[in-house]
Amino acid sequence: APSGYKVAEAITFTANGKHQKVTMKDSYKDHTVTVKKVDGDGAYVSGAVLTLTGTDTAGNSVSKSVTTAGSTVTFTVQPGTYKISETTVPSGYTKASDTASFTVTSTGDDTDYVYTMVDTKVTTSDVTISKTEITGKTELAGATLTVTDSDNNTVDTWTSTTTAHKISGLKIGSTYKLTETTAPAGYTVAESISFTVGTSSQTITMKDAYKD
Repeated sequence: APSGYKVAEAITFTANGKHQKVTMKDSYKDHTVTVKKVDGDGAYVSGAVLTLTGTDTAGNSVSKSVTTAGSTVTFTVQPGTYKISETTVPSGYTKASDTASFTVTSTGDDTDYVYTMVDTKVTTSDVTISKTEITGKTELAGATLTVTDSDNNTVDTWTSTTTAHKISGLKIGSTYKLTETTAPAGYTVAESISFTVGTSSQTITMKDAYKD
């Protein structure tokens, strides 16, 4: 077959004494598009969903998705115009800003269709501190609270209100301690709580018991 085409199946025909036309059609060869999903250090990222969309030369709409699993991923396509984007970003990473847009030709070399998409590691996360009375149902105002890091440096200090308190920019994987230095009138000071920051937002609830 010509370059870029598959060998067609053989055709059997019978001569009937008249001028007749026999048509043999060659379909395009499939092409492989390769994507490397890595982080800023070049390590492969697992759990990202990459979606290829576009239109082949026959006018057919194409949409295919794959999930990364620690190595390159591939899409098999016919010649056409396509785009690859990240539709789901794994926990702990920011979504890739780069999108691959390209055209696959019948004679194109698969080595031309290799793309790298980079997810940036998330290094900080948000933590919400909820100060409640013992039932955990009502936010308790008037408590003086402090969050310190593992070196006992103060990260944040505030007086609780009827709304939970949010702290941004805490380091993922680091351990912090929540301490109540003064309890509201009628309540006892709660024991300190140590917590480790995860890759997604979390809520730490400290409850004050009533005084005897």
